[in-house]
Amino acid sequence: LDGIHVYPLPEIPVKGLLGASKPNAKGGDILFDSTLPAAEQRITLLHELKHIIDGGHATRLHTRGRRTGGEQLCTDFAFQVLMPAAWLRNDWNNGQRNATELAGRYRVPIEAVEQRLHALGLTKHRPQAYHRITCQWHPQSKSQRKE
Repeated sequence: LDGIHVYPLPEIPVKGLLGASKPNAKGGDILFDSTLPAAEQRITLLHELKHIIDGGHATRLHTRGRRTGGEQLCTDFAFQVLMPAAWLRNDWNNGQRNATELAGRYRVPIEAVEQRLHALGLTKHRPQAYHRITCQWHPQSKSQRKE
């Protein structure tokens, strides 16, 4: 996107950080860990893009007595872009219900598919929550990732 500069780094200066962003008057800059698997890079890039779209402000959303922080909103944005509700519902209704296969189709981590299916009300099983450090999508620590 015009004005957005992306910098893949083989080593992020802050241990455990997967991505970071900084908006500016012309767009913004995104840093991400280039050693992440491609599926996690996609989530991280879109998560950080949402921070730039929001101007770096920690947005809060109030829904049905709950308050969702900016980090979760950015992750939800990434999921919505990469797994559009209409497409995922269509796949589900056509019998494509294997999370591993759906993850391959949408090129996202299995955990992201499970989270999105639950958010759309397609599954009742509540997936395990993601662990995050400020300003990143972080389903598991880098040291726990399987290579």
